[in-house]
Amino acid sequence: MGKKKPNKHRQIPISTKRKLWVVTAGRCQYPGCTELLWRDSVTYQELNKSYIAHIEAVSEGGARYNKILAADKSKLHEFSNLMLLCDTHHRLIDNVSSNGVEPHIHHSVDKLKRIKRSHEEMIEFMTSFNSLRNSYPMLLKCNMEKFKINFDIDDIREAMLPDRRPKTPQTIDIDLTKSSITEEDENFWRQNAFEIKQQLNFRIQQGPDRDEINHLSIFAMGPIPLLIYFGYCLGDIIDTNLYQKHRNAGWKWEENNEDSDFEYQTIFPQDIDNYTEGVLEISISGNITDNQYPEHLKNIPRFTFKADNPGFYFLNTYEKFELFRKEIREFMNVVREEYPQVSKLHLLSAIPCPIAIEFGRAYMKEYAKIFVYNSSREERIFKFALEIN
Repeated sequence: MGKKKPNKHRQIPISTKRKLWVVTAGRCQYPGCTELLWRDSVTYQELNKSYIAHIEAVSEGGARYNKILAADKSKLHEFSNLMLLCDTHHRLIDNVSSNGVEPHIHHSVDKLKRIKRSHEEMIEFMTSFNSLRNSYPMLLKCNMEKFKINFDIDDIREAMLPDRRPKTPQTIDIDLTKSSITEEDENFWRQNAFEIKQQLNFRIQQGPDRDEINHLSIFAMGPIPLLIYFGYCLGDIIDTNLYQKHRNAGWKWEENNEDSDFEYQTIFPQDIDNYTEGVLEISISGNITDNQYPEHLKNIPRFTFKADNPGFYFLNTYEKFELFRKEIREFMNVVREEYPQVSKLHLLSAIPCPIAIEFGRAYMKEYAKIFVYNSSREERIFKFALEIN
């Protein structure tokens, strides 16, 4: 009868195995995988599907075998030489690659140690968060003209770090994409506004984990009138971070830089005592021209808030957004206090999505009624969409 081969995993101390499970959070350490190794991903049945892989092999002929280190087997079973992996990536690092490259070449000792260290540092970082920095990611999904917005959950989580951490794996979705009507339909704005109000009222009662919602991280794209109305319904009672979808990039704000300040001008009309309504023009992501004005708004007073160099790439840092938040509230307070006879404002805007939401959040009952207009990509002329009051 042949001699039984010793099980190399049985030679690893229980305390070392336990430490490996703890510092990896029970997830595969291979970059981009992070598969949960104590539960089946389909049935959610609890089971152990992990492999404890040796960076430097235990046996001669194994991947990355070190003859000198192998002289002391206990060294090979130390925590620093072990990784927790799923079946796929355990095979990947230990087998010859599809094009015949040996495992010690395509997955060297140095490379695997960097991978191990990076994963363990990431887990330590994620679990060191104070609970006060937890936030519920909320997505506003709207039908957009001719293109679909991709809400990649990994991109969203990365955008929240390091200031905030997703409190649950689930997002809170305000989803308007199931509707078949388009902006050409006369009921489009009214129906979507109703849906926003109904879904928000339901979904902000508690988080997916049934805890009270103390902080939201908002990721939204859609027609400007709906974003403003969404902000209006959301209000400013719940502490909120807003994020911008950057062109050809993700949701993460750029680091603060020398360009984080911005120049803008405000223009207020003169001698308008006889007027009870006016146009509120806000130009941040583009210029608004006179030929975009509907006829009935061309000859009434204008209140203007305009960036000196408006454009699509204007809003790139959170510092710029915070500055706008402060300045637009001061601007609206001047309109309210200096022009009390103006009870109706027609809003024409070229603004990024977070600014649209923030404008809605900042609206107060003491302000004039605001009639929000929308400019389509094709027609370019502003048309009435929604009333905020």
